[in-house]
Amino acid sequence: MTAPLLRRPGRAWKGASVSKFSRSGIWVAPDSIPSMGYCMRTPDYHYVAWMNWDTHQSLAWELYDRRRDPDENVNRSGRPEQATLLARLEAERMVGWRTMVPGRDPH
Repeated sequence: MTAPLLRRPGRAWKGASVSKFSRSGIWVAPDSIPSMGYCMRTPDYHYVAWMNWDTHQSLAWELYDRRRDPDENVNRSGRPEQATLLARLEAERMVGWRTMVPGRDPH
């Protein structure tokens, strides 16, 4: 497989990087619930949705404004004025990273 972005650096590409982080073993949170953090990082925001490993239920969220708070000291996820942004980022996360490429059909 070739690297399309390396061949054409100016092409449209996804607007976020995605990753996940498991909290199990020594990394289990103080609540003792093994969980998985699903992360999206855009030029403006870092968003993390924490899910229960067994039930896949939402546990917590993190939202950082990377322009105003580059060191990610203030979690803005609990602020009412962030509800629309959180919903948009969660919808993008749920659709998946493959569909973040503009113009690409996810199916």
